[in-house]
Amino acid sequence: MKRKRWLPLLPFVLALMFSGCGVETVFPSVPQTTPAPPTPTPTATPLPLEEEPYRFVTEDGEVWIVDNAAGERVAKVPYSQEKLERTGDGNSDGGEIAAGSCYLDAQTFAFVGGDLVQFFGCVSHDGGQNWIEFRCPSGIDRLRVCCVDFWSAEEGVIAVGGDRQMNSETKTLFFTSDGGTSWVEQQMEKPPSNRLLNGVTFADRMHGILSLDVPNEEPEYWYTEDGGATFTQLELPLPEFEGTYYFKADSLRIDPEDESWTLTLGQGNYGQRKAVLMKTTSESGWTYAGWGEKPARGLG
Repeated sequence: MKRKRWLPLLPFVLALMFSGCGVETVFPSVPQTTPAPPTPTPTATPLPLEEEPYRFVTEDGEVWIVDNAAGERVAKVPYSQEKLERTGDGNSDGGEIAAGSCYLDAQTFAFVGGDLVQFFGCVSHDGGQNWIEFRCPSGIDRLRVCCVDFWSAEEGVIAVGGDRQMNSETKTLFFTSDGGTSWVEQQMEKPPSNRLLNGVTFADRMHGILSLDVPNEEPEYWYTEDGGATFTQLELPLPEFEGTYYFKADSLRIDPEDESWTLTLGQGNYGQRKAVLMKTTSESGWTYAGWGEKPARGLG
């Protein structure tokens, strides 16, 4: 058989076809994407949060305050567990005292509750040895929730919500300037949305935040700088936490030295996990500082 003379030239022909003759082989390009900026996640290193000085525990229907450092009971609350569990519309919070309905720090103990149209509570400023008890009309027919916060021994706030219709309700604020003996209603000229109240915190008489919630939806945070007369909605830079949201306004504090602001939001029934946000001045925006875990105020 005769060998074809052009076969030795085949490699050179192919090379010319695919390189030097203006013929270009085009391969599909791989799309280039710009990576999104990193989103803070709860897997980051937790912040070292200061432990709460006190918590409450329940036993045999009684409510006791425990010194966390000593691990000992220091005072008995003058209300029973059942009384503090119940809200005015006849519902209990899963057999637990409702989150946000107590305040415990080094100088003030406070518990609040509601029945029908009135809210009630007790406050102690001497480690639970003596209690101030109060009962006030709420202006709401069917109380659902009562939340309390203090920013000094003499000054504090109670937020109440009720008259619930599906996922909306009426809200009212009351302030004390005499340590809890008397409470004065604050008229809201521009109230927050009608979502369900679940938390309140004030840094002083003028600056405060309400957290509002609807089941299975992201929460809303509403800010006042005129003592609760008007509110504007906050957009907070919170990370996405799988399965649940940071939802409860836990603590708002303003540093008197450098005027920096710190806001914590509690996650879970008693806010054991804290999201921490900060801003340098009243005019600057909020930034996410991280998260930490500790027993919340009143966790038994």
